[in-house]
Amino acid sequence: MALSIVQAYLIQNTYQLKKNAFIKETRKEVSKIDDFSPSLDAIDDSWQESFLKILADYKIKKINKNEVLLRLKESTDSL
Repeated sequence: MALSIVQAYLIQNTYQLKKNAFIKETRKEVSKIDDFSPSLDAIDDSWQESFLKILADYKIKKINKNEVLLRLKESTDSL
């Protein structure tokens, strides 16, 4: 009986240690992604601005649908 209690304690302790290590490693990796946040925001802003200009040209019938698709493809390829 005492041996079972000791084993249960060790299993619980191992589980907690693995869980804490996983959480720590996950937070570390997520913080690496967050470091790129300003760069990703700048790319997103640039793409959105370009997209809105293309749509504005299409709305005033300055360009046709095929030209819109071509410009969007060029824009996404450059990013």
